[in-house]
Amino acid sequence: MIEITGLKKSFGNLKVLEDINVTINDGEIYGLVGRSGAGKSTLLRCINGLENYDEGSLSVNGIEVKDLSKKEGRVFRKNIGMIFQHFSLLERRTVYDNIALPMRCWKYSKTHIDKRVKELVELVGIPEKIHDKPRVLSGGQKQRVAIARALAMESRILLCDEATSALDPKTTQSILSLLLKINEQFKITMVVVTHQMSVVKDLCDRISILEEGRLASTGRVEDVFLNQPPALKRLLGEDEFILPDDGVNIKIILSTAISGGAVISRLSRQLDTDILLVGAHMERYKDKLLGTLIINVSKNKAPAVMNYFTQNKLPWEILDSENNRNEAFSSHPEEKLEEAALRALA
Repeated sequence: MIEITGLKKSFGNLKVLEDINVTINDGEIYGLVGRSGAGKSTLLRCINGLENYDEGSLSVNGIEVKDLSKKEGRVFRKNIGMIFQHFSLLERRTVYDNIALPMRCWKYSKTHIDKRVKELVELVGIPEKIHDKPRVLSGGQKQRVAIARALAMESRILLCDEATSALDPKTTQSILSLLLKINEQFKITMVVVTHQMSVVKDLCDRISILEEGRLASTGRVEDVFLNQPPALKRLLGEDEFILPDDGVNIKIILSTAISGGAVISRLSRQLDTDILLVGAHMERYKDKLLGTLIINVSKNKAPAVMNYFTQNKLPWEILDSENNRNEAFSSHPEEKLEEAALRALA
């Protein structure tokens, strides 16, 4: 387990991390998300002891990282693998040599190294490339070599710093599938720094969104995207839809539990009202579905429609057709519902 409490880090007068509190459980895939400069990579380097932190606690399996001596830190990092955006392979060495490098540094036997390298090239799916040099490999193949090298010491933690940012979408998907396979097969804890939402949705169990060195939001991936906290909206930006000027525009968040149901047709029948579908978007989050619907209803039907969503525990919000700004009512206490209904009728 990785336990981070009250962690602070500065470079001179610049505060890079401020009061970070995160718990990463054994075997989970945890995402650190945010814009460039948010502090994601610095936090990752604090986890493996490559950066010191000024205040707070960061313990990995009960070991306080800042208390380690130089020699202890080297032994500590032996069990932490790292993969990077630009692969960091030795261009003059073969795939075999690149994967073997950490084991050679620790003076493992040739027999052990040979056996381990051959296991790893099979695991990452490039056995035929074992004697090739990086210059003849594709980007995806290079990243597979980097993943194999990170696992060479049988690491229990794998840190991924923008590991797919240099890859095309199809190759990114294949690397994410490989990382999921490794996680499921070996129960390795993974901490993933990324700004790619596809990585978060397909790979991570939980995420933290960082803004200017602070934790702006944290939770299970599905819950964060379902609740749409302000930090997520600032990161993603608002979807642009051409909204009708007449009537009331309502956005509904669909979770796995109800995404397969005929929500709109049931609503139309029960309330005997016409509903205009303005926009829709559905995505998969690992093995779950989550999406949004934007509908338009007449002003006189809007209070009943909002009440229907509230009773059926569907998060919703009213969208302003003029500037696409909105105010959400995820929990919908009765007074908020009444406010929304009055504003919709105004």
